Amino acid sequence: MSIGNEEKIGQYRRPQGYSHHKHTKLDNSKWMSHLDDNLFLHQINIIGTHETMAFRGGDAVICQRLPLIKQYIAGIRFVDIRCNHHDDDFYIHHGFVSQKSMFIDVLEITTKFLQENPSETIYMRIKHEYKRKNNNKTFEQVFDEQIEKYRSYIWDPSSNPNPQDPLLKETRGKIVVVQQFTTDKTYGVQWRSPYVNIQDQYHFKHNWNLFNKWELIKKHINAANDDISSSNLYINFLSASRLSFPYFVASGQSSPQTIAPRLLTGIMLPATNSNYEDFPRFGCSCYSFVGFEGTNNLVINYIKKNPNIKKIGIILADFPGPDLINLIISMNQIKDK
Repeated sequence: MSIGNEEKIGQYRRPQGYSHHKHTKLDNSKWMSHLDDNLFLHQINIIGTHETMAFRGGDAVICQRLPLIKQYIAGIRFVDIRCNHHDDDFYIHHGFVSQKSMFIDVLEITTKFLQENPSETIYMRIKHEYKRKNNNKTFEQVFDEQIEKYRSYIWDPSSNPNPQDPLLKETRGKIVVVQQFTTDKTYGVQWRSPYVNIQDQYHFKHNWNLFNKWELIKKHINAANDDISSSNLYINFLSASRLSFPYFVASGQSSPQTIAPRLLTGIMLPATNSNYEDFPRFGCSCYSFVGFEGTNNLVINYIKKNPNIKKIGIILADFPGPDLINLIISMNQIKDK
């Protein structure tokens, strides 16, 4: 059961937090140029993408539509890169599904963007994905070989006494590796650290897990804001899958198009019942059906209702739309001119 995407009930009108388009008019190429040089990583609110290069494999696998360069232009500054170590090379994968691109392609696109926009920093989570096969070299050896050409664009943490929390002025024009692979060498910020707090509940058994997922996202938003005086880094995944499609989790919709009918939960409540308070209601003034809403729009609505939220950390989304991207960017304090 579903209801049209454009229907307005009471004062509820959906923001554009979700987009399934391959193109965007957004141009936030230089948004970090407006930030103070002396901000630490933990002080910056950053919008990123989960499974940044997952463009192929059907609705169960696809997590993004915007090509990488357009993600950067739109304002994405944290990317999630999954490398399958195979034949002494790095193939981009989502699980067992090849994305028909290589890690070297990611580096080429990213460094070209940074060359044209030296005020920006790209935080790049790198992890091994799927099975290793036919290798004579270690993951670290292949990684070192592939970044050699781009070494001047890779932030070097060795000169920083606190490599978990670099200053923006140190990293402008650079890729900051967010390292989720085991090596003898430190290449950047460590994914697994006592100072990194991650919410990544991604295993859905059914669509109704969206309620619980949202509660975890909301709890993590509030934890980040309550911890505003510490140097802890908060990473909040809006994504999930398994027995729900990634597009459904992001949008709450019955199909992946940018504008599509929203699914109803089948739950009907009296108007005075406050359960599922963040989810839209449809119906008469006495009773109403509870509709699903995607995590992207839920975040937008919650932040707008709670202007006291100043620190949100890193938000990683599937199919982020213009309103979500712009909102997270706007939560940063602009430097004095």
